[in-house]
Amino acid sequence: VRANIGGFGSFRGGTLPVEALIAGYRWFGEQSQAARRIMLFCSDAEFGYGENKNIMRLNRMMGTHGYEAYGILIGGDASDFRIGFPRGVVTTDFKKLADSLLGQLESLLVTGAYNAVA
Repeated sequence: VRANIGGFGSFRGGTLPVEALIAGYRWFGEQSQAARRIMLFCSDAEFGYGENKNIMRLNRMMGTHGYEAYGILIGGDASDFRIGFPRGVVTTDFKKLADSLLGQLESLLVTGAYNAVA
């Protein structure tokens, strides 16, 4: 799976999600040769409205460089999280992680690929 996806990185930001995203984008840009630049931002924390607006701005800016950013929220309410990741958010909890995560993620990525071609 790692070979097909093109790389994994852990860029923990604690309560600083924008800095973690910037580190992830930087690493991805330097290390990956993947044809499709997909960033999956996984969190078990709900960020406030203002923080999600900053995440959205960064993701839109990086979208102009060919990156697709999707959010994965494990546990919690994703209403504000969706602001930061307008391309899509996968929501699940720890009990249903394996069952629900992959199906939702597959749908988002297929839709994203379709939109990129259209």
